[in-house]
Amino acid sequence: QLSTTSTINYTTSVDANATTVRIRPTAFDGTHAVILVNGVQVISAALSDYITLNTDGSPTIITMQITAQDGVTTNRYSITVSRSGSNNAELKSIVLSPSSPLTQVATTASINYTASVDASLSVVQIRPTAVEANAQITVNGTTVISGALTPVNLNVGDNLVTIVVVAQDGVATLTYTIVINRPGMTMFSIVDEEDEVTGKIARSSEVTVSQALSPNSDGINDYLHISGIEACTDIKLSIMNSKGVLVFDIVGYDNITKVFNGHSKTGALLTQGTYFYLLDYKESGATKYKSGYIILKY
Repeated sequence: QLSTTSTINYTTSVDANATTVRIRPTAFDGTHAVILVNGVQVISAALSDYITLNTDGSPTIITMQITAQDGVTTNRYSITVSRSGSNNAELKSIVLSPSSPLTQVATTASINYTASVDASLSVVQIRPTAVEANAQITVNGTTVISGALTPVNLNVGDNLVTIVVVAQDGVATLTYTIVINRPGMTMFSIVDEEDEVTGKIARSSEVTVSQALSPNSDGINDYLHISGIEACTDIKLSIMNSKGVLVFDIVGYDNITKVFNGHSKTGALLTQGTYFYLLDYKESGATKYKSGYIILKY
């Protein structure tokens, strides 16, 4: 709505391919008031005749006049219609994958949400879907397709994701933000069958432990692969469950015959889920340690 002294003015924008529009004016006194749209009488709350829009690029001005039952009191309205596209910049949904609920946070500047994910997630997929198919969407500055999944890398702690939607008219804009919290890995102790507790500090090295393990005999990730151990000695791998209980350990891990393939140290098949590892090894005579988590799936 635009302020004026004599007429109540509005502006709107429709799809660039639209050639006509219809108006449905509704009066407070719909029974007795007389409504004119571009000089043609229209019943209150009924659609007007089709109004042809200008095709030369100029906006179309639609006038309305409402006269009260006394025949004297009159209000005038105008609507300026541009064919520059929809001005709807709203999202009808935002979905996280893996699924995580969004909690809306009150704000005046934008539409804000918070979400929490599992500590094991380093990447989350976001699917923003616009109400208007022709709106343009960016996620953290990258243009994405409405309704398509977009990967977002996650650091430990709070991660800010900014979604900006620009309407088809190129003017109307809405900003959505999501603060996704990824907690740090929980510190744990290794508890063996004799309840002995050992604590070691994980240090970085060139050795890399794969996080994926799916021992289903398809030849892909059937055992836990540790790259960079060929030049190492005294290699010991310990696997703990989410409670810190030791479920598997082996000395001389070699990615060939001495491997972890989803079975416990007693030979039982472990349930799928998140497990933690502690790797001891010597490299160039120096003892090193590495720890982290793996995800076991079948």
